[in-house]
Amino acid sequence: MTFLKASLFATAVALAFALPAQAGNTGLAVTGTLAFGANGANGGQSWSPQNTVIGAGIEYSYADGANKDTADFSDTQLTIRDQVILNANGWEMTFATPGSFTSLSLVSSSFVPGLTFSLAAGKVVVDWLGTDTGPHDYVAVFNVGTAPAVPEPETYALMLAGLGIVGFMARRRKA
Repeated sequence: MTFLKASLFATAVALAFALPAQAGNTGLAVTGTLAFGANGANGGQSWSPQNTVIGAGIEYSYADGANKDTADFSDTQLTIRDQVILNANGWEMTFATPGSFTSLSLVSSSFVPGLTFSLAAGKVVVDWLGTDTGPHDYVAVFNVGTAPAVPEPETYALMLAGLGIVGFMARRRKA
C-alpha cells in the first residue's frame, strides 16, 4: 500500500509540473514606443532601448527638461509615471509582446486631464493630452494579462514516461 501511495504522489507531482503555468509578464520580450504630441502626432521613437525583457526594474525611461516618463512592468501590471517639472507635452506610449497581451484594465490613475488607453491585437496604447502646469507626479497602474504558458512537448513526453514507469512497477509488484 505504501508503494501505491508513493506512486500516486509521484504522478500528482508530475501532472502539476506538466500543466500550463499561470500567465505572467516576467521574462517576456516587449517592444515599446514613445511619441510626443496628442495621440503621438509629433512622432518620434524616444524610448531607449525600444526592445527589452520584462523583469526587475523600470523597462523604459525618457527624461528632458520638462518631465521624466517611465514605464515599469511587473508580472501582472504596468505602471506609467510622468514626473512633470514644467509644462508637459502630450504623448502616446505603445507596448507589444510576441506572445501578445490579452487583457488590460485601469487600476488607478492620477493623470489629469485626459488619459486614454486601449488594447488591440496584443498591443497596448496609452495616450495623454499633457498639461501646461507643473510640478506634478502623475501615475497610472494597469493590470496587464498575457496568454497562459503552454507546456513544451518534452514535458508531456517526460510525464508519460514517468506514468509508464509507475504503471509498470505497480503491475510488476502485483505479479
